[in-house]
Amino acid sequence: MKYEVVVIGGGTWGCSTAYHLARMKRSVAVIERGYVPYGQSGHTSAIIRQFYVNPATARMARMSLEFFRHFSEYTGYNAFFKQTGMLAISDDVDALRRTVDVMKSEGIKCKIIDKDEANLLEPSMTVASDEVVAYEPDAGFANPVATAVGFSRAAEALGARIYQGTEVLSIEAKSSSWSVRTNSGEFDCEKLVVAAGTNTPRLLSQLGMRLPVFFLPFPVCYFMRPEGTNSAQRVIFDTVNNYYSKPEGDQILLGAMHSEMSYGETHDFALPENMRWSSCDPDFTGRVSYDTASAYSAGLAARFPEMSSARICRDFMPYIDITPDWEPIIDNASSFGFPSLYLGCGSSGHGFKLSPMAGRLLAELVEYGESRSMDTSAYSLSRKALKNEQSEN
Repeated sequence: MKYEVVVIGGGTWGCSTAYHLARMKRSVAVIERGYVPYGQSGHTSAIIRQFYVNPATARMARMSLEFFRHFSEYTGYNAFFKQTGMLAISDDVDALRRTVDVMKSEGIKCKIIDKDEANLLEPSMTVASDEVVAYEPDAGFANPVATAVGFSRAAEALGARIYQGTEVLSIEAKSSSWSVRTNSGEFDCEKLVVAAGTNTPRLLSQLGMRLPVFFLPFPVCYFMRPEGTNSAQRVIFDTVNNYYSKPEGDQILLGAMHSEMSYGETHDFALPENMRWSSCDPDFTGRVSYDTASAYSAGLAARFPEMSSARICRDFMPYIDITPDWEPIIDNASSFGFPSLYLGCGSSGHGFKLSPMAGRLLAELVEYGESRSMDTSAYSLSRKALKNEQSEN
């Protein structure tokens, strides 16, 4: 089977890339070992925010959110985006103000609000005297399965082929093309995109590439709302109590905050060797411990006392793929000697919300040799944080 472009990975990044390439009239196939979406896109919290101190990531999030607003117009399918707004609560006033200033410079609506304004939005929320609150009104969340499926079906309508249940067995670089051997046959292509989430480093290790990617277990819990309560109807970003949340009807989803991903700032975060991708099973999905679930429950109750009787009802703990600076990789692999190979990985917990633009930028790299929608140097394989890591290994 021959295509101009083959995309490995049927999550939101892979299917978004295929959609944008199909719009460019490229002959494209997506290879997915399971179903769409089988991996990380099926486990994401699907929160859509623009709350980043890195101007490039804030810009990318802004452009992606705009796509989500008009998803059905662009693709013909519904991603079920719901705009709730987001409240970010912190006791690090300077860090929060820096983030708000960057967002404003990128044309994103966000402002510091006082306790009274916060309580107009969330009447039962407590705010301590040493805490500060920012409000991003355009934030919300979407349905991750509907998003991935929408991208894939829109790509198919434009002529792309989606091969589900097709596992990659080997990748071989030829003189001016690629050969991808699968359990369903061999695919030949001029250009290859690998956007396979946590499987990306393993697949590319066949080519001698050692990507600076690490795996982080990411515990997520769902709690039943106590009857008669109406708290946390917006996305909540609580760095004081170390959780984020989003409403899901009679349930509320809670996930972990990490200081390095709180605003998009990185300092001296040391990534241990046991988190390196080669030390981990990319398909691992664990369970959340009772202690972690209890910590979530305590954090939620501290912020919203009326939620103190909320009880956990389900949980899961997948890996997310992160880089040393907690920014994704969106680049060609020319620094590894493969200019016709394109990578979208290391999404660092930001992947879903960035997927419309991640796909567009990857498609532009394939089509034009550069990303024309925005500068992608912050996501380059040759950026300092990654080159340092590569040089040490």
